[in-house]
Amino acid sequence: MSVSVVIPTWNRAATLGRAIVSAACQNPAEVVVIDDASTDDTPGIVQQLQGVYPCVRYLRHPEKSADWQAAAAAVYPSLVGLHVICMGADDRLLPGIVESVERFPTAAVVFHDYQVANTAGQIVGHVGCGLESTTTMTPTDVRRRLREWPVPTETGIGAAIQLQWLLKLGQHQWWNMGPWSDCIAYSVVAGTAGAVYVPQDGAVFTDDTAGYGHTHRAGREAAEYMHRVRQFLRSTNFPWSVSAALCGKRGVPYA
Repeated sequence: MSVSVVIPTWNRAATLGRAIVSAACQNPAEVVVIDDASTDDTPGIVQQLQGVYPCVRYLRHPEKSADWQAAAAAVYPSLVGLHVICMGADDRLLPGIVESVERFPTAAVVFHDYQVANTAGQIVGHVGCGLESTTTMTPTDVRRRLREWPVPTETGIGAAIQLQWLLKLGQHQWWNMGPWSDCIAYSVVAGTAGAVYVPQDGAVFTDDTAGYGHTHRAGREAAEYMHRVRQFLRSTNFPWSVSAALCGKRGVPYA
């Protein structure tokens, strides 16, 4: 049991139970629910599931955080797993992802394919890594892929990152990139320390046009978050050509 699953949540009682069960039933080291002062039935749902799954740990903020990602990051040093899977409270993990991650204890990042669902739960898309078999890539391999592979597949959805690398990202305050946090930060770690790509569906991502990702990539905060993406990439000394290609795939001007 070497995988910690983290689920930040705020007023997602309608889907939170499903998310917790999808992770807890796979026998991870822990499932940590970080409740950002929800006003719905979130506490009751978590308490009920704790009676079924002892691995569920519940942390509740007394007041809504100014930045939920920064608040969640403050919990990371307390995690016990070698790898961390972060998921949304309206997403779900698919069977076998925890076991898949545990096969690669030394991998900095383990990427999986993932499915895309609408808010009604219907599968509407699929994002694959484009590989036919499990592939271990060196940092050089990953950087070449980030420059040349046309599909932006590197993201936190269905992925696991080594806890030590997650804590190193914290030194750069990677959460400041907002909706681009995981896709940029995980790519940098993979391009720095290598990664394993597993062509197996690891998660179902709920594509909510009213959700955090959509609204913050298109809202008034978008320009500031893009600026922070560029700041982050420069602070990590990631190669210019790879940074520019990565930003181009994600719709972030790099120059």
